[in-house]
Amino acid sequence: MSPRHAFPYLMALLLFSSCVPPAGHIVRRGSDAGIDSQPIRVLVLHSKSPVVVYSAKRMKLRTLRGSKMLLDTEHRRITLNPEKIHTPLVIESWDSPIEVNRKAYRGTLEIHNVLGSIDVINIVSLGDYLKSVVPSEIPSDWNREALKVQAIASRTYACYHILHSRSKRLFDLDATTSFQVYKGLSSEKQTTSDAVEETSGMVVTYRGDPILAYFHSTCGGRTANDSDVWSGSDHPYLAGIDCPYCAASPHFRWQTQLSLADIRKSLQRNSRFTGTIRSIAFRSHDGRVTSVTVRHSQGTCTMTGNEFRLLVNPDTLKSTSFHSKKSGGGLQLSGKGWGHGVGLCQWGARGMAENGKSYKKILQYYYRDGRIERMRGPIQSSPQPSHL
Repeated sequence: MSPRHAFPYLMALLLFSSCVPPAGHIVRRGSDAGIDSQPIRVLVLHSKSPVVVYSAKRMKLRTLRGSKMLLDTEHRRITLNPEKIHTPLVIESWDSPIEVNRKAYRGTLEIHNVLGSIDVINIVSLGDYLKSVVPSEIPSDWNREALKVQAIASRTYACYHILHSRSKRLFDLDATTSFQVYKGLSSEKQTTSDAVEETSGMVVTYRGDPILAYFHSTCGGRTANDSDVWSGSDHPYLAGIDCPYCAASPHFRWQTQLSLADIRKSLQRNSRFTGTIRSIAFRSHDGRVTSVTVRHSQGTCTMTGNEFRLLVNPDTLKSTSFHSKKSGGGLQLSGKGWGHGVGLCQWGARGMAENGKSYKKILQYYYRDGRIERMRGPIQSSPQPSHL
């Protein structure tokens, strides 16, 4: 079939895609490939609008199930319309990245129609994924030991989600701050790529499995207990600890003003229906706001401190470590740190590295009871690491 006739044929394909994840992307048990060569599935785009895919060199488009070839072309842009995608597709390229709406990615793409929207999933090796994530999460010119810390934390976080997500959704992680920021080729830097390669396969484990390696920008002097941030979460390696190392962060201390009108709009915009606000009560533990109760003319709504922070605006209300007082028609907040505060403090890691601490010491400081190990085999529920 010629390329000229293949694409119209694509538009008429079969039935609506199901949401059952395709199998076979994790390296099978017994493989001797290192974990950095294993694939990870990253949702890079969820769009109701048409998506443009391009490769400067040869690009093939086929069905995921049955591998029916639909297009084999060079120097071609393909526009994918959500209503025309009736079966999952695979897009591959040789010796060239694939661009999605002008953003370039290594690896291959899967295209799914999910409830009338296009989901674009980038299937890429864990190592190449990390080469984009690490400089997207911290400055690439930081101390070399701090870069290694971030590489190991991000690898561990990714491995945890590979182990715990495959049966629940089409992808392991998405490319946003909901998981880890992933920008494809555009963010790669030599210093951070070196850090990924120098720590190849290294993860932090607890009782033999990769930990849920949360990290954040700045803790403000003490990290948070995970149980104080997320209901039902209580991992011993994510207990709060003192951190005297992040004082150089520009977010170590902050102040902001919130009007009651703005708080009400934020809650309404995020489906937390509120009438006229009558009072706001903050409950704290270990220096952080753990719950917020808003009493209003139509009732009461209660949420965690972190939920309140995210609903209001995480760039304004930077952390849950704050004190409040009435001011005019709202609240004046004085706080410390930026982010949820759980696990690794990135600015703290930078401070420790600049004081001569190794990446191992830094990781062991923030992830208490965690062990740094190298996973040589496939990612599986009971890894058999070799101790460093």
